[in-house]
Amino acid sequence: MIAGNTAVTPAPKSARVVSLDAARAVVVALMIFMDHPMILTALPTFLVHPDWHGFRLPDFVFPAFIYMAGVSLAYSVSRKKEMDFTAATKGFVRRIAMLFGLGLGLNFIKYSVRMGADGLFLAPLRYMGVLQRIALSSLMAWPFSRKPMHWAVVGATVLMLAHASVLLFVAPPGGVANDLDSKTGNISAYIDRTVMGESHTYLDHGYDPEGLLGTLSSGALALLGLFVGQWMVKWPQDRRRAAQLAGIAALTIVTALALAPVMPINKQLWTPTFTLISAGVGTLGFVAMYWLADLAGHKRLFEWLVPLGRNALLFYILSNVFVVAGRVIGVFPDAAVWLARFMPAALASVLVSATEVVFWFFVAGELHRRKIYFKL
Repeated sequence: MIAGNTAVTPAPKSARVVSLDAARAVVVALMIFMDHPMILTALPTFLVHPDWHGFRLPDFVFPAFIYMAGVSLAYSVSRKKEMDFTAATKGFVRRIAMLFGLGLGLNFIKYSVRMGADGLFLAPLRYMGVLQRIALSSLMAWPFSRKPMHWAVVGATVLMLAHASVLLFVAPPGGVANDLDSKTGNISAYIDRTVMGESHTYLDHGYDPEGLLGTLSSGALALLGLFVGQWMVKWPQDRRRAAQLAGIAALTIVTALALAPVMPINKQLWTPTFTLISAGVGTLGFVAMYWLADLAGHKRLFEWLVPLGRNALLFYILSNVFVVAGRVIGVFPDAAVWLARFMPAALASVLVSATEVVFWFFVAGELHRRKIYFKL
């Protein structure tokens, strides 16, 4: 996800893992689909984020992006083993800074430019967001990228234990520790308000779902993705090892569910249990695609996904700009509302979002045909 040269470059001529590109395509397609301003009240429950605790289909999507960034990092590093680590680190940090900057730019477009009674006005900039969280999580995984793979698991464990300890045992001023049922009374929200200021959090709500403290566990997720990528790099074309990895993933999901009574599964807090269940689900999905495409030889089933996967970051950014522009000119969510006059509102919402995803698939296909790929 965060590898390669700055700007648009020709495709490299090395062999690629089809399942890796296909998995990234599925993730970014789901992100585009879920981010679209649909008629949320008309959608079935499983397509809507829970209000606080819980885990539904949309909650798989963003963590899968971070997870795949970790997997991709392992493959990227394996192709550049001879590169000096210091030089590689400088380049990586530069790309991370650019990704964080892109996230700030998207936040300006999405959240700072607002419409009031007197027209457009600028609200304070939200500091954190999706791309910023991906950038920081990837940065936390980088120091482990050339170490033996067990160190990624050790690092992830330390980060999750540190995060859990703060959530469970540290109380904000005037509050209590382990207040995980409160959106604004928990220690994570307090840290965001203190460090960034309430006006710079998500829609001025006093907490940020991509806040600072949760970055510990999202960094752990990137490390678990790195571990899976290193596993695949070390044992390519090995069905037994792939099956073992699936077994580890299933055990990880069971562990998350077992710990949930003590540490709720919560995306907005990005609790350690949320990281564990996201890593487990992500690994099962990736191993299934790897098995079918790269082990069983059914690559043609997934080749149609490759163009979007190779430009995943570009199309996430473009889709956000597209939706904001649509809001300004009144296309979104008006298109879904208009269609709802002729069909069930849920179907209208899904149809508009699916149409946008198909549009980006066509654009991705054209860029792929011309061998144009955007990388940081």
